[in-house]
Amino acid sequence: MRFKKLLRDYLSFSKAEVNGMLVLIPLIIILLFSPVLYRKFFGLEYNTYEEDKRLLDSLVTQINAGLVKPEQPGEKSIQYFVFDPNKASIAQLKSLGVPDFLANRIENYRNKGGRFNVKRDFSKIYDFPDSLYLTLEPFIDLPAQSILQPQIKSAPPKLSNNDKAIEIPIPPPEKGVVLDLNAADTIGLKRLKGIGSVYARRITAYGSLLGGYHSLDQLKEVYGMNDTLFHEIIPFLTISDSLTLRKIPINLATFRELLAHPYIGYDQTKEILNLKSKHGKFRKPEDLFRLTLMDSGAIERLLPYIRF
Repeated sequence: MRFKKLLRDYLSFSKAEVNGMLVLIPLIIILLFSPVLYRKFFGLEYNTYEEDKRLLDSLVTQINAGLVKPEQPGEKSIQYFVFDPNKASIAQLKSLGVPDFLANRIENYRNKGGRFNVKRDFSKIYDFPDSLYLTLEPFIDLPAQSILQPQIKSAPPKLSNNDKAIEIPIPPPEKGVVLDLNAADTIGLKRLKGIGSVYARRITAYGSLLGGYHSLDQLKEVYGMNDTLFHEIIPFLTISDSLTLRKIPINLATFRELLAHPYIGYDQTKEILNLKSKHGKFRKPEDLFRLTLMDSGAIERLLPYIRF
């Protein structure tokens, strides 16, 4: 062959060396092109970049919000969801990260007639870790304050003929005197006609959850407040012009901090964090109108409590 002759004449190869080169050269060519051929005939086509990016963004948001913990080797996956500890099954409790012995202890407590009335009751189960309670607290479908429970009055003690009932009445507000709604304590509020201990505690507790009342109309949101009582106490209440509301730093707040506000629900909290992850920080009030789970009225009501 002419090619063999060229190798012998110009490279001074022996006949054996020429034959070796003829075998080696095709092998080199095959090795050079084998990755391309392998991908063409056996490789998998990857075309889900955008979908994977959205999934990754969602997972990062949930991890930062405390909804999902990165799995460690050998650990069970934990899924967080809103639950009622009076109804959740043992399997549901375990999926929330409650240890087996605690889940069984909770079930035994309920079977014996026990009931959880407020969130904090859940942590009173023997050996319940405080760290686990703090993690689950935002997802417990129970009121945070016991003041929302109806007050049970005990029967008055019987008096003998020689005993006299001693009452210490709380004087009503003097004519022309009004109370600062955000500064008044329960004793001051009980001076208002129709406001007892239960309503006084509800009013102060709700104001604390809000971060302060900015409008007297917000009293209508207090549990049990009716129009008749509202109009009776309004003339004796005011809101100071020097009021400073406690505001939520929306770009820094955690999932738990957002969810703690009465105007922000569970799904709305998730949407706020997702929007911040996808579109960046909320820089002005108009940015909140990107939320689809809040109408304009709800956003206007929330804005006084937001810091950008």
